[in-house]
Amino acid sequence: MDEDFNKSLSDSMETHPDFLPYLPELLVDLWDLGSAPDKIVDILRPVNLPPNSTRVLDLGCGKGAVSVLLAKTFGFQVVGIDGCEPFLEVARQKAHEYEVESKCEFILTDLRSYVQKACNFDIVILASLGSVLGNLAETVAKLRIALRPGGYMVIDDGFLKTENKLNRTGYAYYLSHTESIRQLISQGDSLIGEILLDDEHNRAINQRYLQAMKSRRNDLLKKYPHIRKEVDEYIRNQEIECEIIEKNLKGVVWLVQKK
Repeated sequence: MDEDFNKSLSDSMETHPDFLPYLPELLVDLWDLGSAPDKIVDILRPVNLPPNSTRVLDLGCGKGAVSVLLAKTFGFQVVGIDGCEPFLEVARQKAHEYEVESKCEFILTDLRSYVQKACNFDIVILASLGSVLGNLAETVAKLRIALRPGGYMVIDDGFLKTENKLNRTGYAYYLSHTESIRQLISQGDSLIGEILLDDEHNRAINQRYLQAMKSRRNDLLKKYPHIRKEVDEYIRNQEIECEIIEKNLKGVVWLVQKK
């Protein structure tokens, strides 16, 4: 993987490229990595796509929580893309555990380049990856390249609770609900589904996320005592991120149909 890719991956994981190799061990107890797999299942259920023949592209699939759940629930054929091989190893193990390994393929590559050459998928998913593909309008423009006409984009993200924009790095692209919807359909597509995530539920998820990291901190430092500063800085930064999200953002899963 090249330097630009590592920078993009570290930005999406909110850390420095040098810390990336240690993240899998710090996040070992977390399968969904901040996405909402159950809500993605819920928003796709009414679409009633056929099993076996429906092709799904899960961009930034992480440890495969969304991919595996879609394959298990609906029988879809899923291709998961991620830049972290340890995460993909877990995804393959989970696919085997859930008896859907024949329906799941996990590929180590840069999602930004892969989405530009993919085509004729029925569903493309981008879950909890922020602005890795740009703002919402730019993201939709790129996602729809990989879709057949009439295909579906699932975006698990959020919008501002107020009109006040966030100046923090990585958060400037968040918009009001009205402006977010405007960007989502800027290509002429149709917004056909929206699930708002409960604030209390999100807070509980964030606390579980933080507690899981903190519980693994000491084990990680026993193996790599020289990264104490980096580990503590990462955990503290995640605490700040959770506070910002809970105060300023409303979690949402959108379903957009390509025209």
